[in-house]
Amino acid sequence: MTESSPGTATASADSDAAPTPVAESSVTQSANADPFRDAVNAATQAAELAQIASSSEDWNIIAQHWTDAVDGMKAVSSDHPRYDVAQQKISEYQRNLDYALRLAAS
Repeated sequence: MTESSPGTATASADSDAAPTPVAESSVTQSANADPFRDAVNAATQAAELAQIASSSEDWNIIAQHWTDAVDGMKAVSSDHPRYDVAQQKISEYQRNLDYALRLAAS
């Protein structure tokens, strides 16, 4: 990851769906949720929002998504089929979180 980019991601969107306000988007956690999938979803949201961020407030929201992503990957159990990937993603997502926090503070 370079200093100039906190990550990129793409996602398909339903053209009829109304956009979700940045402040209201969050990761839904449930008893049956896959923490790996939840973490990837949070990271995707963070990366997408980073492409349009224009204020410290935006970067604070993005930082929260990266925090959720890091925490989600840390919650992946050692018997999960993607455990090894999750362990790698923790450091990647932490770097992105640090980047977002730097921009939020500036």
